Amino acid sequence: MLSLLLACTAPDVTNDSGVRDGDSPAADTALATDATGLVLNEFLAYGFSYGYAGGEDWVELYNAAPATVDLSGLWLWADDGTDQLPWRFPDGSTLAPGGYLVVICDEGYVEGDGLLHASFRIGRQDGSLELRDSATGVLVDWVDYGFQPSGVSSARVPDGAATWVAGATSTPGVTNGE
Repeated sequence: MLSLLLACTAPDVTNDSGVRDGDSPAADTALATDATGLVLNEFLAYGFSYGYAGGEDWVELYNAAPATVDLSGLWLWADDGTDQLPWRFPDGSTLAPGGYLVVICDEGYVEGDGLLHASFRIGRQDGSLELRDSATGVLVDWVDYGFQPSGVSSARVPDGAATWVAGATSTPGVTNGE
């Protein structure tokens, strides 16, 4: 599979891979990453089954910090222009150092299965994913993206890097490689 390596440096540039740098410079994301160690690490907008029949959307978080991160009070949001509301991590949610956490973005249809289910889906067309502090609105991390082909994830490679690879082999909950 052909993978394209993208550097998040030029604002509002859409690449053939479908991942687009956002309105804020890459330095803003680096500062947020250094402050918390928590990043959006991989996502799939359409066409992958994560243990269920069908094609659930999902987002993977990665904790590059040397300490456990409390996710309580953070919210995740997919902005695809359809007035979706942000989803708040449940109180007591944490992510261990070097750990991965997958959030299934299926509008919360499956409950009680031990997985986190966000109250939204990720749009397949142009959109963005944001991780914010719900109390202050401070942006922790984000990615803007263009059209997402079916079954193709976009990931930071290596984990936590500023660069994204579109068309990467989907690796929800494990390392994205080197």
